[in-house]
Amino acid sequence: MVNGETFFDRNYSGNPLVNVVAVGLCREENIVTARSQKAGNKLVLAGSSTGKDGLGGASFASRDLSESAEAEDRPSVQVGDPYTEKLVIEMTLEAMEKGYIKSCKDLGAAGLGGASSELAAKGGLGARIITDAVPQREPNMNAYEILLAESQERMLFEVAPENVDAVLTLVSKYDLNGAVVGYLTEEPNYTVEFRGNSC
Repeated sequence: MVNGETFFDRNYSGNPLVNVVAVGLCREENIVTARSQKAGNKLVLAGSSTGKDGLGGASFASRDLSESAEAEDRPSVQVGDPYTEKLVIEMTLEAMEKGYIKSCKDLGAAGLGGASSELAAKGGLGARIITDAVPQREPNMNAYEILLAESQERMLFEVAPENVDAVLTLVSKYDLNGAVVGYLTEEPNYTVEFRGNSC
């Protein structure tokens, strides 16, 4: 409904279902996809730090909720920050304009684990993720929490090694968190490193 019409049904008052689409025009030569390009390229995570908010958010959104469950399920709800989101958008657009980004994917359902595995698989590549490198805002997060947290305002970029410093400089310019959190591999395997051990 292009004009933003809204329909309310009481069956969704406790657990609303929201479908939204954004439609726009762009130049085909400027499109950057979520298909990985080359083994050896680095995976750079940029945006907000990773917390425990949003853990299990995708499955949580499909569950029936009761009033008693609201408090215990609160960690499943992502906490948005529109100001940081705008900074992430501007930083991403500038990095794309400068030609630094080979592919990219936003972190939604299943967080870093979902974004990195999907990006790698679409290009027929594998990935090695180093969870200790992920900027975290809560202490003592385990590998599962770091990988699957659905904290908002985060993007994953595939960057050629020679452009990593330039991308991280842009991240700092926009006052965001950023780090190399892994790399793409020729072998189509997905490996996670946590505290020096593969898991």
